[in-house]
Amino acid sequence: MSLTRASLALAAAFALAAPAPPVAAVRQEDAPDASVDEAWLLLPDDPLGRLWASVGPETEPAPEPAPAAADRTVWEEWALQLERVRSEDRAVRQAGIRRLVQIARADGRIEDAYAWVVALGAGDAAGLASIVPRMFPGIDPRVPLGPGGRPQGLADGAVLRPCLPPRSSAARPGTIEVRRATARGLRIGDTTFDMLLKVDGSGVVCDLDHVSGGPVKLRLALPAPEGFRLKSAYLDWDQLTLPEGEDAASYDWAGVPLEIDLVPSEDSFTVFARLDRRTQPFPTPPAAGATLPRATRDEGFVLVLREPDEGAVPVNEWKGVAAAWSRALGLPVEVRVVADDAEAARVGGASAPVAIRLDRAPDPIALRRLVTSAIETRLRGQD
Repeated sequence: MSLTRASLALAAAFALAAPAPPVAAVRQEDAPDASVDEAWLLLPDDPLGRLWASVGPETEPAPEPAPAAADRTVWEEWALQLERVRSEDRAVRQAGIRRLVQIARADGRIEDAYAWVVALGAGDAAGLASIVPRMFPGIDPRVPLGPGGRPQGLADGAVLRPCLPPRSSAARPGTIEVRRATARGLRIGDTTFDMLLKVDGSGVVCDLDHVSGGPVKLRLALPAPEGFRLKSAYLDWDQLTLPEGEDAASYDWAGVPLEIDLVPSEDSFTVFARLDRRTQPFPTPPAAGATLPRATRDEGFVLVLREPDEGAVPVNEWKGVAAAWSRALGLPVEVRVVADDAEAARVGGASAPVAIRLDRAPDPIALRRLVTSAIETRLRGQD
């Protein structure tokens, strides 16, 4: 089965949408009115922003989710938490959701992370206060959060890893939607500063405003919208030089901590990165309610691999992925290692499991994220 045919099979199995259209700005979602003095975190007026409104200035954040057991892989943890979110025990369910937020974010599936945050609901203000500041403005998990989710002071040289605000339901796949969020009153020692993060058709912009105190150092790791890379980066409009040996046609500044000297000034310190669309010849999610094809319901599906090259994901890790998907879906999922295209072509068919051709995918990890996202979307839709 060809890569194209495998992608179509995957699309049928999970009711995924068509490939994304070219880049375009679709609509503007500004942050809500910033006139409320006690509002330190200003999010777009969307489901997440409205949930955040349930977090008051005195809301005590929930404890951080417990880490996975040392003998449990991240995929075993993922499957376990998917089971816990279906628990009738509200505390178990909410703890499972908070852990899935962490897992999705670490996996680079930011929209899935936000979808789990929304699944918490306004009835868990403490959970929201503990999770949202970790995503925006991207506070390190080791930094304690105080009432209202406010970070309790950052160290000089601290790293901020903000996520972009979530996309709205009106956004078409592959488009750039203008979104912004603001964090006010962030502190490093005696220095206070504000941070605004925005994405638009030109790129990702972060404005840092020194409010009071002396000069400080911090590091900022800019995010990229899903399906894009940051092809060039600028500190106060001075373009940064690529690291030695890197190729401008492929290097991605997303997630790279950029060192910033923030000094007293009436002007904002601007960090900017230009966008470049990644080519992903895969369908994009999702529609959760579609019935799975009979072949998938009866036989499950198989992940087709070649023996990995040096540096590639080991076969045993793919087997862990397959076991987790199988546990989550209640369907057989296996891994098959093939020697060549002829052998791969014999995998799958009318009376056999749907074959997902990881061996032909230009980015197997991107395809794995796609399927994982589709599974999560389907299971959330069943709640």
